[in-house]
Amino acid sequence: LQQKLSYRHDDLPSIVELIRSRIEWAEEMRHIE
Repeated sequence: LQQKLSYRHDDLPSIVELIRSRIEWAEEMRHIE
């Protein structure tokens, strides 16, 4: 269980970055239209 938690915790920043970049991209596309 601890291994899974630590693995998820290590993965969290990259997931957040991915979501953030996708949101920014979507907003940019919206502004272009």
